[in-house]
Amino acid sequence: MLRSIASYFFKIAKYIALAIVIVYLLHSKWYHLSAKKNIAPIIRDTLVNNASLALKNLDVPIGAVLLYNNKIIGVGYNTMMRDKNISGHAEINAINEAITRHGIGILAKLKSDSTSLISTYEPCMMCKGMIQEQGIKHVLFMKEKSWYHWLHNDIKALKYDMQKRQVKGGVVQDSLFMLHPHYPEKNKQ
Repeated sequence: MLRSIASYFFKIAKYIALAIVIVYLLHSKWYHLSAKKNIAPIIRDTLVNNASLALKNLDVPIGAVLLYNNKIIGVGYNTMMRDKNISGHAEINAINEAITRHGIGILAKLKSDSTSLISTYEPCMMCKGMIQEQGIKHVLFMKEKSWYHWLHNDIKALKYDMQKRQVKGGVVQDSLFMLHPHYPEKNKQ
């Protein structure tokens, strides 16, 4: 019986390892299948200048631009150290600048196929989440993160998913949503 339990756990471990490899291959390295793109010199200069601003504040020197129809609508650089704000990443700052300049709904109004974010370094998981939430489909970067970095992040994400738990009280959040004047479900009633 002990032998069959050990065999069962070994099979599960193999499937988990296989799943991790598949997830890694599917989500982080697709860009290797396409040719590297060139960016306009003015965009490259803007990226480098912004990354240099981050370096002046002892932040990691990363710059980002948000483009719509190849025109810059937002720029950003890392400001975590300067602002003592953990979300002060270049990509998030570029998106925030576009929203500050053009209004909160700007990215929803723009045609997402014409919107691109370019960064000097491959966006992290937090920035990736913001990029996805804002519907930005095209992401370009100069330097990629290592396979180890993404594998480590996949393991952290798997641990998060395995450890998160829902607590009672979902109806409380529903009632809070209903208080918001623009909540879609409120308009259905």
